[in-house]
Amino acid sequence: MSLKQLLAPLVVALLADFGLAATGVFAVADADQPGEQAIRLGDAPQAIQQALRGVDVEEIEVEARDGKSIYEATVQADDVEVELTLTAAGKLLRIEIETGDDEDEPREANEAREEDDDDARQADAKKADQQTVSLDDVPEAARTALRKLAGDAKIEKVEREEDDGVILFEAEWQQNQTTHEATVTADGDLVEQERTVSHASLPQAVRRAVKDRFGDITEVTYERKTVVLYEAESDADGNKREVLLSPSGREVEVEVSDD
Repeated sequence: MSLKQLLAPLVVALLADFGLAATGVFAVADADQPGEQAIRLGDAPQAIQQALRGVDVEEIEVEARDGKSIYEATVQADDVEVELTLTAAGKLLRIEIETGDDEDEPREANEAREEDDDDARQADAKKADQQTVSLDDVPEAARTALRKLAGDAKIEKVEREEDDGVILFEAEWQQNQTTHEATVTADGDLVEQERTVSHASLPQAVRRAVKDRFGDITEVTYERKTVVLYEAESDADGNKREVLLSPSGREVEVEVSDD
């Protein structure tokens, strides 16, 4: 039995003890990362303190990755040292079991870090592609669609961005003290809408899920999102195929089943 198989139940039990859910990344490692700075748990963000509440934290360190603060907490469980990597919002990114044995270090640890770096780079690239533009510079079809969605409200900001080679326009406006946003294609096709909502307006199931995830944290912003997707289905060759596409033509999901 490998070390990962031996210690996996321990990690699952540990997570259950303080309400964290893993994202599927499991690693065994023994090397410290450069650029880390040790801090007190009390100096960590409230979300980190809440996530680690009730856990015997031996050490907590913070480091900057692609401009974002990442926290690593070291805890003991049945004489085994476990290191948890979390974002400033308390999201669990990775679990490491400290063994001191280089031969047991798998590739998953490096792959997880590379995936995090890739996600950050993609987010930065998307942000770089966004450009604030005047409503008058928006194509007529898109401008008409956005004005129709905003109604009598004044559109305060418009951003132009690119999604898989398709130009999109996102507008923002205020209505009844609520922030609204909508994204359309250059042809005026709706991609998504969102608006801020109050905690009281959330479905009970959503409230419970938020409570489980954030605990007693009260500074939480809620948005109600409506995303437009198109489904195409085919039974050709005896195989049922379904594909979900965004209005920009981006494939969201594919399902293939043999009947």
